[in-house]
Amino acid sequence: MMWWDNLRQYCQEFIALHYTSDELVKGDSELQNMVDEIRNHGYVRLPDHGNFPASLDTIEQLIEYTTALVWNGSIWHTAVNFGQFNYLAFVPNAPCAMTMSPPGQDDKITMERILLSLPVKEMARVQIDISYSLSLFSPVEKFYLAV
Repeated sequence: MMWWDNLRQYCQEFIALHYTSDELVKGDSELQNMVDEIRNHGYVRLPDHGNFPASLDTIEQLIEYTTALVWNGSIWHTAVNFGQFNYLAFVPNAPCAMTMSPPGQDDKITMERILLSLPVKEMARVQIDISYSLSLFSPVEKFYLAV
């Protein structure tokens, strides 16, 4: 997990500029309010609030949760979204809609049934357009890590 390790190190170094003790983390009311907001409003419907902590009490906890937050919004998001067009542009791979109900367990699957089940051209075009848009890089994006 080279990417995770590099990102974690960056977060650790950045956090060290602002927090020199666990007491500073515990005493940061804005940070604790953000944690409360995530747990009690963002994850309110998840069992046990998605196991999100009620507070961040240590620098180590702050590093872990900050790394996860940045990871999900950057590296993981990129890995999931930028390759979508390659897969979803061929509509039979994952059709966004079906024009027939799914076959029953004992129904015979034929090429004719598959073709009749695929979405109409307009829906297929919407799927292609959305997957293309999600796969684009923004013209203002900057890539800081060379691979």
